[in-house]
Amino acid sequence: MLDFDSLKDIVEEQQLREKLKAEIDYKMALDFISKSKRVLPLYKEIRKDLGEILHQNEQERDEDEIDVLAYQMTLEGVATKLGYNSTMKSLSSFDSQLLPHEQQFLKIALDMSEKKVKSLKGFFYGFDLFPALLFKEGKGADECLERFSQALKAHPVNSFELALACLTEIDSFPKEIHQKLDRWLAGQLSSFNF
Repeated sequence: MLDFDSLKDIVEEQQLREKLKAEIDYKMALDFISKSKRVLPLYKEIRKDLGEILHQNEQERDEDEIDVLAYQMTLEGVATKLGYNSTMKSLSSFDSQLLPHEQQFLKIALDMSEKKVKSLKGFFYGFDLFPALLFKEGKGADECLERFSQALKAHPVNSFELALACLTEIDSFPKEIHQKLDRWLAGQLSSFNF
């Protein structure tokens, strides 16, 4: 006959197995979505529906606000709520490694809004994603940061705003971020003629 502790161990082991399976399923789903490019039609549909709902409820929002809301809703829809929250938390941590599923998630985010700079900036501005991405190392992190930087380059005011937002929180970031932020901003403004 099983005692309470043995039963508890079995339940915990089963919960751990289910959690790992959910994580694997989530990573596979992100991989599929990032390769299939199905997210853009989803975003356009959510954007359209959201605009109609806000109009029907007489809630005034400007187009940029609707874009950012639709963008956020799409990303949450692409990932499960659990997957979205845990990925955002790990992305915004100052861990130098960018995991493969985190990279896929960022690629999806970049695919959706490369042409919509305010949505893109709004996403990276929240959750300390921008300074955390600056901190991360490796090819995957460099590729995502480069794509993000290229999207902002045509709009240097957005680059300034991000750098200033980081400077207001600079004491809460690792010291290595200071030089990386300097280099990033210099690179952003190097081709701009004031």
